Amino acid sequence: MTIRPARYGLKYNPTNPLPLPRQISKEHNPMKEAASTNPLCGAKTRSGKPCEKFPLARKRRCRLHGGLSTVPRTLEGRAAISAANTKHGRYKNWREKRAKEKYYLGETKRVMREAREVGLH
Repeated sequence: MTIRPARYGLKYNPTNPLPLPRQISKEHNPMKEAASTNPLCGAKTRSGKPCEKFPLARKRRCRLHGGLSTVPRTLEGRAAISAANTKHGRYKNWREKRAKEKYYLGETKRVMREAREVGLH
């Protein structure tokens, strides 16, 4: 078996049989090189670590993290997705409802306090 130095980015010097390391240019950035040669999905998983699967062709994410998604483009499609994702209306406008409850609870406490001060309670 022969070793092909050019295959591994090494140059062969006939006077010195040991292969020489590749010359590193000033523009060499290993972080950019790794990102361009070995892209990964990188989506945050439930464990908090980035996903290590390869993305789909011409996509940035793997099939599990949105690579297969073909976002609905029409208004009807968006409405259908919204309706499919709505499970119930229990928590719809809950902030407004909670603010109203807090207001009426405060009013009840105020009326009870005033009644206690007057001696009605």
